[in-house]
Amino acid sequence: MPSPDLESTYGALLIGVFISIFFQGILSVQAHLYYETFPGDSLKLKALVAVVWTLDLAHLVLISQAVYHYLVLSWGNDAALLETSIPLDLHLIPLTLSIVACQAYFLDRVWRFSKNAILTGILAVACLTSGILTIVMTGQTVQSNTIGKDTGEIIAVFSLGAAADLSIAGILCWYLQREMTVFDRINSLLSRIIQFTLATGLATSLLALGCLVAYVVSPKSLIFVASDALFLGSDVH
Repeated sequence: MPSPDLESTYGALLIGVFISIFFQGILSVQAHLYYETFPGDSLKLKALVAVVWTLDLAHLVLISQAVYHYLVLSWGNDAALLETSIPLDLHLIPLTLSIVACQAYFLDRVWRFSKNAILTGILAVACLTSGILTIVMTGQTVQSNTIGKDTGEIIAVFSLGAAADLSIAGILCWYLQREMTVFDRINSLLSRIIQFTLATGLATSLLALGCLVAYVVSPKSLIFVASDALFLGSDVH
């Protein structure tokens, strides 16, 4: 039985764990600063921050368990390295829920600015479709019990994710631009918000495209899975 290429599979996954630990630390600091700085925010917004932090932690725990399973418990067992594991499969669930939660927050802003039900609905359908496809992909991976299964859902997930994030960022920037006034102080604040919104949407879109390219170029590796850590970090920060 051929041995898997450890560098492009579990080596990449290990790097993804390191990246996730880094972003979990940043998110923890940001969450603490948020609760300290904005104690008067609504309970719903505070709950959203707590949910995203918890989902990010769950994602980190699952991929850490997966790495431990393959690199410690299955050390020297080539057959085990060719099969998937439950933690590796399930890491997509908190990843997806966290991304959808963040997208829902920005979709709420799109609705508040536009009051356009059709526009908001189209973007919501794109985000939900991407999330549902990820859940379906998780089920397929569990059933196949193999690493690197070639599925069209992966291409659809990253493509829809990139398109949705970029569209949301572009629409928010357009509506913010309309709020410009003759007051320099307000315009300066709006310009900073626009730059932040555009940078966030562009970062997540580029990373989603990066995950897609990594999968298309090397579908049998786990490089695109390691890239999920960057994708999640850019979306929640």
